[in-house]
Amino acid sequence: MIAATSLIASIAVVADHSPTKKTNISSMATFFYDGGPLMKRFLPVGLLLGSASAVAQLHQYKATEIPRAGENIAQPCDYQASFPAGHRAVKAAWVTYDRGPDITRYYSDPDVLAFAKRNDVAMVLAIQCPASEPETGEKGEMDMNPKHGLGRSLFSALNTLGTESGHPELRDAKLILLGFSGTGAYFGHFVA
Repeated sequence: MIAATSLIASIAVVADHSPTKKTNISSMATFFYDGGPLMKRFLPVGLLLGSASAVAQLHQYKATEIPRAGENIAQPCDYQASFPAGHRAVKAAWVTYDRGPDITRYYSDPDVLAFAKRNDVAMVLAIQCPASEPETGEKGEMDMNPKHGLGRSLFSALNTLGTESGHPELRDAKLILLGFSGTGAYFGHFVA
């Protein structure tokens, strides 16, 4: 968020064109609402940098889980985790399954990270892990039955990420599961 704030302040100063005038909120608002040329060029970059900087400041831990014989997983599954609350013990893991940018953005969303920090929640991103033989027949789709390998892979990754990060409690943490489409069916198995 600091990067976005700095960029916005820089844009406002450039918009004023006068080194002696102080930038004020009114001139910034006018600049943004009038859609100054620099605004159109730099705001998307500033917003991207601002949201990316929140997760970039956190140390990222990574784990790769190799499929076992008999599992319906086509390739190794990748996971990453961050711990917004630092060294405090983890109470839960917010697991987001990568099903595209609309859902994956929650892994690095500043408001989600602030929630995770306040509530001692680890952030875990599970990268799309396609099935060898998807039930739908669509190449690249996951097998949503956790008994076919995806469940073992997730819990093994949580154990590995917890050990590597100094948060062994991650192995037994409560789960907050986020995803859409087929992952809704996948998550249903966790409460059944």
